[in-house]
Amino acid sequence: MKSYISVNVVAQTLLLCQTINANKTFIRVEIPHVSFPYGINPDLALGFALQCDWVEDHLGVLEYTEIGEKIVTHFNGDYIDTILWRLILGQYIKTCSPAWAKRIPFGRKEAYLIMNAEEQRCFDEANLMDMYDEATIEWWDSLAELERAKSQLSLDDIGRKGERLTLLYEEKRTKSKPDWRSVETNLSGYDILSQRSETDKSNLLIEVKSSIQAIDEAYAIISRHEWDIAILPNNKERYLFYLWALSNHGNKLAVVSVDRMKPFIPVDSMSGKWETVGIPFSSFLEYFNTVTLEQEKT
Repeated sequence: MKSYISVNVVAQTLLLCQTINANKTFIRVEIPHVSFPYGINPDLALGFALQCDWVEDHLGVLEYTEIGEKIVTHFNGDYIDTILWRLILGQYIKTCSPAWAKRIPFGRKEAYLIMNAEEQRCFDEANLMDMYDEATIEWWDSLAELERAKSQLSLDDIGRKGERLTLLYEEKRTKSKPDWRSVETNLSGYDILSQRSETDKSNLLIEVKSSIQAIDEAYAIISRHEWDIAILPNNKERYLFYLWALSNHGNKLAVVSVDRMKPFIPVDSMSGKWETVGIPFSSFLEYFNTVTLEQEKT
């Protein structure tokens, strides 16, 4: 069972680790026989230590990880200081990915407001909400960078899924295997090189945009480079945007031409130039159709 962080859970876990050290007991089955200080729930505390990767279980033999040993060594047995709190909270965020962690890149208050009261108390104990010193700002910035990286990785995975679906869709449609250009280079200005039809072998350039959001919430982010490639004189009639709305209930695809996309593209003004634009999937609602591909079912 997943344990959520609280001052009480952290204190119990630290005391359990300290008692284990004092008793030289690292065999899991022996823990119930250890005499722990009153109020400690060994199962809860050990579960939290394992969950947060303070310790690892090697066939019943418990071993501290590098971060776990650092945490336990720092604990003086009396109180949890600011440095230790920040170490514990950082590790909790990295290993347990609480829902509010996704809000950290938007500012610490944005994350704090959706924490529960116990979680907020931990951050208060760590002096992370009312300090502006360099160490505090660096702590938040490092977590924000980590969350942005995780978010980008997730977006990359979603993008690749849309590209894989496009490969399957195009092979089924044209009876010919398309070329996955974006794997080789992201400078082409499109993701997939296919052909017009089973009989027309002329090139079809496809830029894939994918989202797991509902169609009325999803956006296609188009770069200036992609659009510049799309509107080249020899590309305009052979370039398409494939918008994939991905869902466990069925994937939907909208095929959008350059002409249909053009009204949503911004225009440079004076010395200002646009670089990216977000266009709602809902702008092309009438073009979405459910697509089922055989390899999706397996």
